[in-house]
Formats: sequence, C-alpha cells, structure tokens
Amino acid sequence: MQGRDIADLYLSRVNESHPWREDFYYEFPLADLVSSSSLVTKKYKYVRYEKPNNNGAVEQLFDLEHDPYELNDLMNSGIAKVDVLTPLKQRFEELKYTAINNDGIDIAKCVKGQNP
Repeated sequence: MQGRDIADLYLSRVNESHPWREDFYYEFPLADLVSSSSLVTKKYKYVRYEKPNNNGAVEQLFDLEHDPYELNDLMNSGIAKVDVLTPLKQRFEELKYTAINNDGIDIAKCVKGQNP
C-alpha cells in the first residue's frame, strides 16, 4: 500500500518540510479487458484506457471544477491544449513509474509489454 500518515491534516502542527500532495495516480487493471489509470488534480482528471495486447490507448480529460460529474470529455476540444495536457501527462508518467517501482515490478518487462 502506498501513502503516508494523515495526522498532519488534523493535528495543529503542520509539517512544512513534507507538504501534502496535490494530485494522485490510480490504476484499475482488468485482465484481458481495457484497463484504466488516471491522474487526478484539484482542477483536472486525465484518464488513459489501455487496450488489450498493447493495441493503443484512449485518453480522456475532464475539468473537475466546471464538470464535477465528468460528463464532458475535453480531450478533443481546444481546452486540451499543450499547456494543460503536457504537464498532466508528464506528471501521470512520473507517478506511474513511481508506483511500478514501489510495487517491485520489473520495469523492463512492463516497457516490453510483458506481464510482470
């Protein structure tokens, strides 16, 4: 399990040297079906659905401030431009890499598309 003690959120002392995170990454793997993983920030949710057998991916982008029920996919709109999408994708990959490393999965096998 990943995470940290949440006592800093309800105790009067604040740990300035290790501030609380502002985003999170999660995965929803399904064997032989489309699996999903996401990066969620206060403003946006970036979702990637991986097709089985490394047959590509489908991406979605939601503005959680203006669309909290995630009804309007912004991926093909003007909002999903480089200045919004690029940092989200970069952070997504960073957190995905960290999750894989911390779980003890062989990264080389994942890159090659092999089951770890």
